[in-house]
Amino acid sequence: MARTTSREAAFLSLDTYFREGVFIEESLERFKKELSTRDFALAYEIATGVVRRKNALDAIAKKQGATPKKRQEKILLRMCLYQLLF
Repeated sequence: MARTTSREAAFLSLDTYFREGVFIEESLERFKKELSTRDFALAYEIATGVVRRKNALDAIAKKQGATPKKRQEKILLRMCLYQLLF
């Protein structure tokens, strides 16, 4: 079985957050045993950062003409922008 990466954990947690409204901390908890402390911290930073700066990330994407329609594409774009900018 392939090991989950920090970015995959962040993505899956964000998908659960935007789809079901589950808090990031709760959603990430399932990866705590699987990820190293360092990888868990990265997943937590990316996921909470995207939630915290969602409106700014969406505004930047829109200004660049990137407005994906699907939820998962939006999450990936936000994650990429967050990592590039913050």
